[in-house]
Amino acid sequence: MIRNPLVALALFGLLAGCGFGGKAAGPDAMPDPMVDAMIDARIDGPPAATCTKWTPVDDVVPDPCAATLGAPVDLVISANAVLNTLTGGLTMGVNTVVLPGTVVARVDLPSVRVLNLKSLQVDAGRTLTFTGPHAVLVLVHGNATVSGTINASAPAPAATPVLVPGADSLRCDVARKGKDGTASSGGNDGGGGGGGGAFGDDGGDGGTGQGGTAKGAKGVKDDGAFPLRGGCSGGRGGDDNNAGNGDQGGLPGGGGGAFAISALGSITVGGALQANGGAATGGNVQRGGGGGGGAGGTLALDGNTVALLASSALCAKGGGGGEAGSSNTSGQDAPPVTCVLARAGGGAGNSMNGGDGAAGGSTPTSVGDNGLDGETAAGVDGGGGGGGGGAGKVLLRARMVGGLSNDSLSSRQRRRCCSEAGRP
Repeated sequence: MIRNPLVALALFGLLAGCGFGGKAAGPDAMPDPMVDAMIDARIDGPPAATCTKWTPVDDVVPDPCAATLGAPVDLVISANAVLNTLTGGLTMGVNTVVLPGTVVARVDLPSVRVLNLKSLQVDAGRTLTFTGPHAVLVLVHGNATVSGTINASAPAPAATPVLVPGADSLRCDVARKGKDGTASSGGNDGGGGGGGGAFGDDGGDGGTGQGGTAKGAKGVKDDGAFPLRGGCSGGRGGDDNNAGNGDQGGLPGGGGGAFAISALGSITVGGALQANGGAATGGNVQRGGGGGGGAGGTLALDGNTVALLASSALCAKGGGGGEAGSSNTSGQDAPPVTCVLARAGGGAGNSMNGGDGAAGGSTPTSVGDNGLDGETAAGVDGGGGGGGGGAGKVLLRARMVGGLSNDSLSSRQRRRCCSEAGRP
């Protein structure tokens, strides 16, 4: 178990672009090669007696050899793909195939979509994106190699939030979710900034709006036992309540997702695993408060041996808060969260006297920063900036003594990957 610098959340790895193993198709094969391969794999799957048991992380699946998981299949990700965690359908291009596995319901935690594979290979330059409500656990009865990208990060905020795997679950209660900024009482007062969401570490408070409008408080980190779940969203920016102004508060960033790869054999990562929190939007013109950034999620790798190559990057960063609007200018949205060493920045530089949004948590600071307060000058008044989201969690576990590759502890890897909040 180690801590990962650039990360803040994350769980286990998954797929991206796809090919399925199986015997050669016969003359009666179905025209879709993906479907044919899946049928072959289920027919040719090993009998239960040949299955070797192990204990996957977090006890989501006590028995990886259970018949309810279906026969495992080989999976090669050779093109960009999307896995819908609600249905288990993996889509590449026009083809969709339901992977073997099941859904495990948990009390007060997000349900988990379990995928059952013989082996996993994600090719370089390919991305597998997880969508839908369930966290993801990929069981691999052999070896897993991830040279491309697996992404369970929060998307850009929307008026109707998009479901992110395992994020914003019942564990994101009033203590961990960023609070909404308070709407102004009218006049020239600005709305308060939304607070940043939390998970592996605290989010940041929103900024106070001009005139003393209350900020949204930060979310507080979850110190409980390691769960396979995502981060918590930030709070919405407060509105300006002058008559006829409508909604001006910025939208919050969502929590990052959660996924894990648990392999009986080896796990080798040379690509990127991402479960970043979402960036918030800026407040609109007329002094709307900036939205709070979302917290990073969970990434977990659990194998007999785990090797992180120098080219790998594991990122569970918190999203930045949005800049507040002023009486004549809208605030700047926080920039998209990327898998690089630097912390995700907040929105800034567009709104005169609107408070700047804050940076999200990552290495070396896993706590989200506080949004700046709105000000008044030259007849221009501003709302409060949004707070940054906290970092997520990362777990790396090798069952064999000495099974964690030294490459994962190199100085370059520390700079690129690991988060101070990356703990079980």
